[in-house]
Amino acid sequence: MSNHTKRERAESFLLKGNTYIGEEKSDLALRSFNRAAKLFGELQDVKAHAMVMNNMGLLLARKEQYREALRCFRKALELFLKGAHHLEVAQQWGNIGSVFRDMNRHDDALDCYRRALPIFKKLQHQEGVADQFTNIAYIHVMQEDSRKALIWYRKALPLYKEAQCEKKVRFTKQNIYNLDKNSTGEYNEGTQAR
Repeated sequence: MSNHTKRERAESFLLKGNTYIGEEKSDLALRSFNRAAKLFGELQDVKAHAMVMNNMGLLLARKEQYREALRCFRKALELFLKGAHHLEVAQQWGNIGSVFRDMNRHDDALDCYRRALPIFKKLQHQEGVADQFTNIAYIHVMQEDSRKALIWYRKALPLYKEAQCEKKVRFTKQNIYNLDKNSTGEYNEGTQAR
């Protein structure tokens, strides 16, 4: 099969996989993504291969198949590192951290979020930095440490505002409100922690 034909087939499988996700047919989506990943791998299209592995990881995490999700995210991370795609590398660390979070492996999750942070900061990607701050905050909520969670949510809030992520601003304010209300009975947006 020619490379042109392989690429067409890979892109077709990718499109089918995305269509199946929209139709909530996750098993068919995974089968299509697997075929696309194999073909992109044969084509040595590192970024496309990595993106398909990321899609598979997201889908598997949603299905609570955490070990398989980790395998896919780690493969995507390896490929993105190979291609020096820094934003995607940071995103993969965040994805891996979130799978660890869902597995209640909080220390591993925090380690991953902390690996993502300096990359997002170097790229000046405010939303990515804020996302990691809220991920860290959520781990502290899960560990029932409201004080630490508030610090991280308050660090995220101005970054979300600066990035004009209105939905995430509302969500973060609500989390701050809920934590403040539970600890003090009143709302205090607070100052940015350093």
